[in-house]
Amino acid sequence: MSKHTPGPWHVSKRNPLSVVEAGPRASQIAKMGIKLGVCSQQDAEANARLIAAAPNLLAALRAMLVATDSKETEAFKGHYDTYLHTVAIPRAIAAIAKATGETE
Repeated sequence: MSKHTPGPWHVSKRNPLSVVEAGPRASQIAKMGIKLGVCSQQDAEANARLIAAAPNLLAALRAMLVATDSKETEAFKGHYDTYLHTVAIPRAIAAIAKATGETE
C-alpha cells in the first residue's frame, strides 16, 4: 500500500480550485474541475476544501480510536460503550480505510 503525500494541505490562495501541500515546494495535490450542469464553481471550491482537510480528518479519526481505549467519561456514562461499538468505531474504521485505500 502506498502512502499519501503528508499534510498539512491547503487550498491555494491563487487558485481556489487547487489543493497544495504546505511547505516550500507547495506541490499540487489535486485540482478541481468544473463541468457545466454537474459541478458549480462553489461546489468545486467546497470539494477542494474537503480534500485539503483529508490529512487532518484522518489524524483526528486515528486519535479518536486511541481515545476509545480510555475509561468512560461522565458525558457518555452508561452509553459510552454502546456508542463506541455501534457508531464511532465502525465509522472511524470505514473513514480510515477509505482515506488510505485499505479494505475493511
